Amino acid sequence: IAGIKAPTFYRSAGGPEQPGEWLNRLAANRTSVACTLIARRIDKSLEENTNSNALSKRGYKAKGDNFDAGDQHLQNRAICQVKYRPRMFSVFRQDLASTLIASGRANVLSSGMCAEDLSTAIIDGDKDIKTLQADAKYLENLASSEFEAVKELRGMWSDQLVRQHHPELVEEAEFEQTASTGKKLWRWLRERVGV
Repeated sequence: IAGIKAPTFYRSAGGPEQPGEWLNRLAANRTSVACTLIARRIDKSLEENTNSNALSKRGYKAKGDNFDAGDQHLQNRAICQVKYRPRMFSVFRQDLASTLIASGRANVLSSGMCAEDLSTAIIDGDKDIKTLQADAKYLENLASSEFEAVKELRGMWSDQLVRQHHPELVEEAEFEQTASTGKKLWRWLRERVGV
C-alpha cells in the first residue's frame, strides 16, 4: 500500500493485536476495494533483463540472457492506493492507508510513496510534476493523521516501547498537548524569525 509500512509488533491498550489482524477482518468481510496503481516494484535482475529484451528487439544482442518469463509474477509487486467501503451501503470509499495510520496500525514511510529496497527498482511511476505534488500532499495528510494517532494513543501508539522508538514524534505530540499558548506562540515566532 503506497505511503505506509507495517509497524513492529505492539501491545495496544485494548490488548495485543496480531500483525495484519485488522486487514484480515476486512478481507473476511469481503469488503469491496478499488486499487489505483501508482507504480510497480520489480527485482533489479528483472529490470536488467527487461532492458536487454527491449534492446534485443532493436537489434542488440544481450550476453547471457537467462530471463524466465514464468518467474516474472514472483518478481513484480504493485504499489497501489487502496480505497474501500467501510460499511456495506457506504456511498463513499475511504483510503485504506489513511484509515490504518489514523487507527495506529501503520507508519508513514519516510522514503515517500514506496519503501526503499535496494534489491528492487520502481518502474512505471508517473513523473509528472502535478502527480508528484499530489503524492507529497497525500504523504503530508498521512503524517498529520499519524500525529493525531500519536497524540491520542491509538493502536501501536499506546505501547510504550513503540513510543520510545519514535521520540521526536512523541515529544512533539506531547508538547502540543501540554504546552501553554505562550510557549507555542514563542516557538512559532522563533521558527519564523530563525532565532
